[in-house]
Amino acid sequence: MSAGQWLPLVGLTLSAFIFNTSEFMPIGLLTDIAVDLHVTEARAGMLISVYAWVVALLSLPLMLLVAVCCSSPWRFSS
Repeated sequence: MSAGQWLPLVGLTLSAFIFNTSEFMPIGLLTDIAVDLHVTEARAGMLISVYAWVVALLSLPLMLLVAVCCSSPWRFSS
């Protein structure tokens, strides 16, 4: 594979790493979040769960909305 073919794969890999890190970080910081918000760990966990549900339920409709109304001129050619 040439460098031009590896570039999208490396970009996708880095994007997946950053996305997963940002999504799982609050779980590791649950105790600190609870202390800072002056709530129990269970309540902070519920806050994170509600956020996760909102992201899960709205990600597909928002992706479809953006794909329809904001088609980008930056398309990769094969």
